[in-house]
Amino acid sequence: MHFSVLKKQNVELGITPLIDVIFTLLVFLLISTTFEQQGGLEVELPGSSFSETASPVERSTVTIDRNGHVYLNRQRVELDGLVLALRTLSRTSAVVLEADREVKHGRIVAVMDAVRRSGIKAVSIATKTGGIPKR
Repeated sequence: MHFSVLKKQNVELGITPLIDVIFTLLVFLLISTTFEQQGGLEVELPGSSFSETASPVERSTVTIDRNGHVYLNRQRVELDGLVLALRTLSRTSAVVLEADREVKHGRIVAVMDAVRRSGIKAVSIATKTGGIPKR
């Protein structure tokens, strides 16, 4: 009995088309991606070893810079004006408090009190992740 021997075919996987597809996807993602850059106020946030991300429907940012000036969504306001400005927001909105680490504790408490007087219940404090700095 005589069997025929099957010849092995050389199967090559062309890597050039794969690289073309990868680069095309990379270019598409780079062009279609938008980057959000936060800028404007320089605030050095204090550190914390605990991190939690909140995602309410509406969120406003109250910032206290190193000199104690108060900003609502990057617009400077006086402390008395903060209560009135926050009352225009929805009661279900949340406020994120960003305070420079050099700001006195009393100023932060005064701002938090103003936020509470405006009727907003959800207040969180922004910190840097990475632990509590050692002095």
